[in-house]
Amino acid sequence: MDEPPIRTFWWLKRLLPVAVALPVAWLGFHIWLGNHIDAREAALLDEWRQDGWPHPDETVVNQGVVPQDPRNAAFPLNTAASALPPLSPEDEDWEADELRGSPFRVDADGLTHLRSIVETTQLQLDLARQAREIEEPIFDWGLPAVQISTLMPLLNSFREIANRLGYLAAVEHAEGDLLGATEAIRDMLRLSDATPTYGPSLVSGLVSCGIEALAAARAADLATTPIPGLDDADRHERWRAARPAVEALIADLLADANEPMHDAAFAYRGERTMSAAAPQFVGLPAGGVSGWVAKPFFKADLLRTAAFISAMGDAAAESNDLRGWIDLIARSRDDFGFEVEPESSAEMLSELMSSILLPSLDRGTEAFTRVEAQRRMAAVALSVRLYRVDHDGALPSDLDALVPEYLPFVPGDPMASESPPLRYRLGGPLPVVYSVGVNGQDDGGRMVRPGGNPQRSWEHLDLAQPLTPAPDPRAEPDEFVIEMESQESP
Repeated sequence: MDEPPIRTFWWLKRLLPVAVALPVAWLGFHIWLGNHIDAREAALLDEWRQDGWPHPDETVVNQGVVPQDPRNAAFPLNTAASALPPLSPEDEDWEADELRGSPFRVDADGLTHLRSIVETTQLQLDLARQAREIEEPIFDWGLPAVQISTLMPLLNSFREIANRLGYLAAVEHAEGDLLGATEAIRDMLRLSDATPTYGPSLVSGLVSCGIEALAAARAADLATTPIPGLDDADRHERWRAARPAVEALIADLLADANEPMHDAAFAYRGERTMSAAAPQFVGLPAGGVSGWVAKPFFKADLLRTAAFISAMGDAAAESNDLRGWIDLIARSRDDFGFEVEPESSAEMLSELMSSILLPSLDRGTEAFTRVEAQRRMAAVALSVRLYRVDHDGALPSDLDALVPEYLPFVPGDPMASESPPLRYRLGGPLPVVYSVGVNGQDDGGRMVRPGGNPQRSWEHLDLAQPLTPAPDPRAEPDEFVIEMESQESP
């Protein structure tokens, strides 16, 4: 009787169907997932386009075109930014080494340097004024959304123009021309409004924040710095003559009070376009098979990032204060499944792209809210100055005394929950209008912790604006700390 044959490698026949089925199943899943993600992308982009935002392809493929129509405010701003002249070596050295704190407080030598810088940049400053007289800046949406190398030089030039407009305001103030100083500050605010429209993103939005903060600081300097060389009667007369321009500046500073997070919403909605465009650079042919395999997973993470940032823009449009916005961010982060500190390898892999591209939302939120508070406090400071001109230098008993003759309304505190009115402290060494600051607590208008450094914003308590001449925290740090520490209750 013959022996049965030995079945060598019999198990291969059983594994063969599995070996074939797994790749086929994987390929099918990969194709299904890719189609699902593409459909999700199309739905998101259609939703954004209905809000007036372009498809990422339109912002990436097309090259940015410099506006050529003089009736477009973007034309003079582009012209000014692209032809910003360098400073003389002497002025550059003085600016870098000698200028400390506000340009409104420089000595005679410093004023000479400021005049020289203004004269060097006069053409660009005139173009900025021209742009303010045009209703709306319209930059070409063809600017590549991901081409930061194109965007950043322009933003740096905008920031430098704003800085020099601040110098112009200081020179005009020193010469007793309050109207000229006021108009220069209004030019700064218009420049800040135009900045985010050239490549809307968190970067351009934060540069706009910086320009706004600079304009608010110069407005506060204008309100609290005495015109040199004049007595009180002459100063009051200059303020009365400039009152219509000052009232227009107050209106500009309060322009966003009813939509405090408008700029933030615009920046975040532009940032989502950049995130949505990033999948074009994932899984390119150079990535080979591994790139093709990873593409749908990375793209899913990127689209989730874009949708999350979009939700942040929507939350900003619905929020009136920092506390409410932070709560919305936290809830949205949970809704979208983002881990603040991923623990497992799976969590880290699933958020590989978002961990790189997702911006620092908390810091961005704080920056937008802080600058809105600074704008409102500067408006109050200017209205207090007008009040004092009409009341022999006396301060108002409360902020309600300013309404409506000097201030259209008492602005709310965007850093406090439910945005209650800004606080006002009349007593102490310095009368101040103040916001509760990042910690959301009313610390009585104290700006610095005991023993703290006023140059470190993270050591600040409340965000306060003095209403009378105050020590400059950068020019005289020791004196500033002594003044601020003396505000503590015994």
